Amino acid sequence: MDEQELWTPADDESIRRALGSLRWEIDALPLADVRFVKARGNSRRRRAFLVGAAVTAAAVAVVGVLGFNALGRNQALDLSPAAPSTTAATDQNICGPWSNLDSKPMQDLVAVHGDVRACLKIASGWMIVTARWTHSSMPGEIGIMDCHSDPACLDGRQNRDVSQFTWQSAPSGTSLSILSQNGSVFTLFNGQGQITFNSDTKKFGPGSHHPAP
Repeated sequence: MDEQELWTPADDESIRRALGSLRWEIDALPLADVRFVKARGNSRRRRAFLVGAAVTAAAVAVVGVLGFNALGRNQALDLSPAAPSTTAATDQNICGPWSNLDSKPMQDLVAVHGDVRACLKIASGWMIVTARWTHSSMPGEIGIMDCHSDPACLDGRQNRDVSQFTWQSAPSGTSLSILSQNGSVFTLFNGQGQITFNSDTKKFGPGSHHPAP
């Protein structure tokens, strides 16, 4: 016996109405005032990310609700929010609360060195990778904090003075992003091609000039 068709055009219309309403509500919300982001292009990217992420989440939730209802109206669906992650606060190998971009020290760092693209632990301490986005011809930079085997410094959960990072400017390119790592050597994309950075010697090196995949 053929199974009854459970998904109907009415279900499709319900999804469209829910997503349309959500997009309108998000577009009407003002963006938060982020002091260290000065370029208007960044504001537009934040809005686009907010809208895209919220609409995607809403789509998953709506389809899930309607799908479960269609398959069995008596099935309970637990929509309680997930518990917040505490990894950054408990893992000593991750940049901790001191790297919070809402903090005044990090805002000062961003104003001088560019937007933070990555913060990670390396053998000698910690490394921050930055990018210059719009209205700037200045290169991206890499900051290194040497811990000199100090256990407290090597513990990402411990607070630290971010002004103690030492900085190296990329030889070219306004945006740096990490593609891969082989020991102390990082392969980076600088918006034009690939370059390398050795976190031990704190020196940039040549790499492939083909665009990143």
